[in-house]
Amino acid sequence: QNAAHSREELQQERQRRAALQQEAEREAATTEVQLATAQQRLATREAAAKKEATGLEAMLIDAQSRLEALEQELHSQKGALAESRRALAATEGALIAEQDSAPRP
Repeated sequence: QNAAHSREELQQERQRRAALQQEAEREAATTEVQLATAQQRLATREAAAKKEATGLEAMLIDAQSRLEALEQELHSQKGALAESRRALAATEGALIAEQDSAPRP
């Protein structure tokens, strides 16, 4: 009777361990699926971030090019303004000289 009871306890222990093993395997499978899903989300976000970074980089390069063009235009305009001022000063000087040399009544 004692041996039969021990065998029954052993069988119950084996069943309990088998159930625990199955539960652990189910949890591991669930964890693997969750991990794969998280990795896929991260990969998607990484791809989106890289795409956005590429777009931002292109915008930055374009902005730098426009800035350089505007700086060149500003430099050119400053040169033209300086030339106009010189011409105006020369004209004013010529007018003053002409007035000074003109006979007075």
